[in-house]
Amino acid sequence: MVHTMVSKDDKKVIQTVVSIFLQSQRASTRILMLRVARTMLDRYRLKRFSFSNFIVEASTPGWSTILGKQEVAGRHCPNCSADIYEWPGDVRIISIREGLERDRVTYGCRCGAIFFKNEKKGVLC
Repeated sequence: MVHTMVSKDDKKVIQTVVSIFLQSQRASTRILMLRVARTMLDRYRLKRFSFSNFIVEASTPGWSTILGKQEVAGRHCPNCSADIYEWPGDVRIISIREGLERDRVTYGCRCGAIFFKNEKKGVLC
């Protein structure tokens, strides 16, 4: 089996587009983040790549999914305590992985934190 090592520059590209989205919280930068991350996965023929606080996974062709690694139980960012449900606020949904009774919702905060919460099916709060 051949082990493909992702270059430091390509890791930095993914981290940078994620950071840009978290800072801007704009739809256009979200699209950029998901497509650039997928381009990097495709470059190395990877289905997923893990960072310290999130995982990037290949999803539908041309797109990726960002999954948080740190779980929270409450309603606040674990880094800066921003309210997850405040609108407008500093926290945005990055992805939703649907389950039978609960959905795994990954959130990203303007402070740079990425985390997830298992939310009751159909209820985000």
